[in-house]
Amino acid sequence: MDATSRSGLVRAMECAGSHMRGRGACAGPATLRCGSCGAVRYCSRTHQKAHWGEHARVCARMADQMQRAPQLYDFPFSFAPHSTRSLEAGETTLCCLLQSWGVHGEGVWVASCDCQPPASPDTVGWNLPASSCPCTAPDFSAAAGQLQSWEEYYNWRGIPFHSPVALVLHWPLSLYHALWLSPILTLNLKPREALCIHYLGPERELDQLAVFAELLALLPSLEIHIEFVGPAVPEARDGECLVFSTFARCADVQCTCKKRDSVSKGSVTTRLWRGLYHDRYLELGRVPPDLIFGANAGIAAFPSWHPSIELIESLDVPALFTDYCEEAAVLAVQTIQNGVHGNHPSLAFPVQVNPFRQPLSPRDKVLDLPTFSNAFIFGFYGASSVT
Repeated sequence: MDATSRSGLVRAMECAGSHMRGRGACAGPATLRCGSCGAVRYCSRTHQKAHWGEHARVCARMADQMQRAPQLYDFPFSFAPHSTRSLEAGETTLCCLLQSWGVHGEGVWVASCDCQPPASPDTVGWNLPASSCPCTAPDFSAAAGQLQSWEEYYNWRGIPFHSPVALVLHWPLSLYHALWLSPILTLNLKPREALCIHYLGPERELDQLAVFAELLALLPSLEIHIEFVGPAVPEARDGECLVFSTFARCADVQCTCKKRDSVSKGSVTTRLWRGLYHDRYLELGRVPPDLIFGANAGIAAFPSWHPSIELIESLDVPALFTDYCEEAAVLAVQTIQNGVHGNHPSLAFPVQVNPFRQPLSPRDKVLDLPTFSNAFIFGFYGASSVT
């Protein structure tokens, strides 16, 4: 359950010792922090002492992760510092922020909060003026080399830093960053060449597919095919295919993005598959893909990942994943490296900060660790490719 409910109230952070058996109910809100790491909270000294045997194994590691907070909270956006502090303190909600920008429940923003119904597949508008969103092709066909930060991206696209578009563009930009970390974009892909991506475990992305059209600007002239596979795909949308050859449109009636001839030289094709990756893999058409990518994967938290990881380990394909905080990424790596059926893949892409993480803390933080959607990225090659 998200920290911000439909009523707009913010849930108090959970006591880390609340699950300990035989310790009784929590004495009150979790306001007592661990004095060593500062990453976990407790309702009382009793629960803190009961939990110490478990927490002691990770306390020093979490303390190191907390030291990276200044880097994680560093964004070029004018709205990020105040908005994040207000969200974390419960002084505002994401709904209120979206309303202040005039985008609440509109276009590509409809899935950004829980009070809105799912978007229709043809919902493609930014509901922002052209000057504040990427609704047309950039002045030149591609960025000069790899874009490595939000600042570089916003400057390249000519978007002011008060624009909130990064709140949804973190999906395609994180995928773009994963493509650069893998060897794929160093292979001098030719115009019209097809690039196939298996995107695992999508959730909110399913109602914001139009933002993936930004790959038309980032990777111009390519035919990009993204197979979205996950149990969150609604049964009614299983097999749905959408082709994007234009960008999400702005709110300006006279903008050139409304012209029929504003079509990219490439295209982004998305197709949805309901179910787990290992169950649907052979149905996906072109296998193996060029890249496997999972956003906010939660590999350590969900045992259903294990057979999919076993499958991925058997493929000669780069697989990259993101998670909300560094601890979740570290635990995911441990799960991967423990191996399945004796395989121990090489961690070709160690845990690192994703420069294109979402710039606001999520509503469902359970730790005081720096936490953002797509915050950290890591990955491996299948065992067959390890030399």
